[in-house]
Amino acid sequence: MRCLCQNEMITIKIMNNEYEQCGKCGLLLKKRHPSSKEEKERYDHHIVDSSYLNYIQKTYKKIESYIKIGETLDFGCGKIKALEKTMKEEGRNCDSYDLYYFPNLLSKKYDTIILIEVFEHLKDLNHDLSFLFYLLKPKGRIIIITQPYEEEYLKDWWYLRDSTHVTFIKKNTFTFWKWNLKLVEQKGNIFILDRI
Repeated sequence: MRCLCQNEMITIKIMNNEYEQCGKCGLLLKKRHPSSKEEKERYDHHIVDSSYLNYIQKTYKKIESYIKIGETLDFGCGKIKALEKTMKEEGRNCDSYDLYYFPNLLSKKYDTIILIEVFEHLKDLNHDLSFLFYLLKPKGRIIIITQPYEEEYLKDWWYLRDSTHVTFIKKNTFTFWKWNLKLVEQKGNIFILDRI
């Protein structure tokens, strides 16, 4: 299997699960994916309370300056449209999409697409990235919030324990990929990518 950086991936085993890993960019893909039914059942148990809403509001404050003027999409918003509500309270446009809870997209393109703790759930990167490109305007921006991994901590990494987490990256993974997005900034778990 070839990685998005065009390097050949190898099979490795971590905590009784098999993964495909790229030795060049570090992309790590779990080989066994939960079914859509299993995935939806897990998401149905996500707790949407004041702690979750506070997390979304704090996350918005961290990324606010990176969001372009114009149309914004919260991609993979979950059970409620928390980011959309937060942004609209700030006088900014935002739509919400979620595969299971809000699957209908408006027929328009977006200046900024935000994925908050969604990237690690993407099962088919080629398909999902093509979908994001389709929704993104020329010179648009994608903001990805996901936990990057460090090789030495993989065997005990909590992020791998969630059965719906199937796609993982290192801090510099995006710099190797042959695609139409350029990593312009990375701070902790926040990745800012501009369409080129």
